[in-house]
Amino acid sequence: MVIAFLVIFSTSVSAQLEKGSWIGGVSGSFGFGGRSSSNRVFSWSFNPSAMYLVKRNIALGIEMNNSFVHYKGSYTSGTENYSQKGVNYSLKLTPIVRKYFGNGQFRPYVGLSTGIVMEHMRGYSSYDGNTNTETGFKYYLAPQVGASWWLNDKVFLDLKASYNVMDSFIGSGYHTLDLNIGVGFKIGK
Repeated sequence: MVIAFLVIFSTSVSAQLEKGSWIGGVSGSFGFGGRSSSNRVFSWSFNPSAMYLVKRNIALGIEMNNSFVHYKGSYTSGTENYSQKGVNYSLKLTPIVRKYFGNGQFRPYVGLSTGIVMEHMRGYSSYDGNTNTETGFKYYLAPQVGASWWLNDKVFLDLKASYNVMDSFIGSGYHTLDLNIGVGFKIGK
């Protein structure tokens, strides 16, 4: 409802994404899930970014993605019941490139982020009674697609999806789709 209010009362002025301007923003996500009442997942992320327009509608910058996942569940093996719980934290400090299209209030874009991720996992299983901790680094590559809705010439709402096509830490075949919503601002021209 707040987004609808902002869209209705925003001006028709749109930002000119000219060379020499800075764009900054904060996006995030959260989610709940699970297969049953005994299997639960909670996740959230907080992602600040800063980009410099090197050319009209083309920005280079850096993103810092912080994500946290907490899981708890139970399963049955034969006649035995077991439980698992754990946390996973990852930090991505990555370069990004983004190409905006159009000149109006609604501006779709495509982008690419890549880099090294630090990941820390800690889990417990009643199956063997052990607490496992693992920390590592991985390389990833994630194309992005999104859109910015400019409320005026300095402030915008942002919706972005990225798909991790390469993940060297968890292994081949593991890909993630991340959806983020946020707010941003422009500094400069």
